[in-house]
Amino acid sequence: MSAAALLAIDAVAAEVCNAFREQGVPVAVLKGAVLARELYDGDASRTYRDADLLVPARSERDAYACLRELRFVPAAGTGTTDPGVADEHQWLRDGVIVELHVSLIGVDLSAEQVWDALEGRMITGRVGGSDVLVLDRIGLATHVALHAAQHGVAWTKAIDDLDRALARWSIETWRAAAALAAELRASRAFETGLRLRPRGREIADGLGLRHTPDVATALRASSAPEAALGLHRMLGRAGMLGKLGHLMRSTFPSPAFMRWWSPLGRRGPLGLAAAYLYRPIWLALRAPSALSTYLRARRKARDA
Repeated sequence: MSAAALLAIDAVAAEVCNAFREQGVPVAVLKGAVLARELYDGDASRTYRDADLLVPARSERDAYACLRELRFVPAAGTGTTDPGVADEHQWLRDGVIVELHVSLIGVDLSAEQVWDALEGRMITGRVGGSDVLVLDRIGLATHVALHAAQHGVAWTKAIDDLDRALARWSIETWRAAAALAAELRASRAFETGLRLRPRGREIADGLGLRHTPDVATALRASSAPEAALGLHRMLGRAGMLGKLGHLMRSTFPSPAFMRWWSPLGRRGPLGLAAAYLYRPIWLALRAPSALSTYLRARRKARDA
């Protein structure tokens, strides 16, 4: 991605943050330009394709309204599959994506409490020519480890971020980050992210971290396919009716989701019908691998 494209994303991030503040919506910029400056010395080699913004859960609906006033539209098919994103978390305008967060993946603290827990780790930074709120170094360290755990070993960008952070930041920074992770009830994911790298394992051992990863964290850290995560979510539903309901919603989701999921679904009514016919076949083909991956993650979590 070119430096000009990154500057365009930063400009949009600044525009949205300024509009949010005018409407009384607190907002902070996550990752992107902040990590590029902190870990890559502003080098454009740290690319990003969207602007990640954190808002308080209580301001989520106001943020939606503000984005619509700015001519953004929600991406079809997005929804709350994980607690780290807003219900409508991807917003598009002229090819630029804004991702809205009310929490972070791996955090078990309720979304209503996340902003208050992180607010003390926010400072003023410069993005897109404007002063905006960003996470300080301790907040960034926590987020970098959580982001690595979220995407796992196959996501090179998150691993590169983690490697640079582990090499640059002191043990005291990581100690404070571990304390923040504990406050966020994210210690499992935080330690799992650290232990993806040799230096991270040394730091985790030095800090005396001994948290057992849960199944969801183990799946993400192994870069498991979405089908395996979907199976885990289904099995976590209460009762047989809950599990069957989740299975039916996954097999026959909304038309908006199907149009987002399949190019065929965007080819009129007949294409949408064909996509619905193909969806159960697609899931069935992935079921054996998803089950195998899920069972391995469950054994790993149990053994740990």
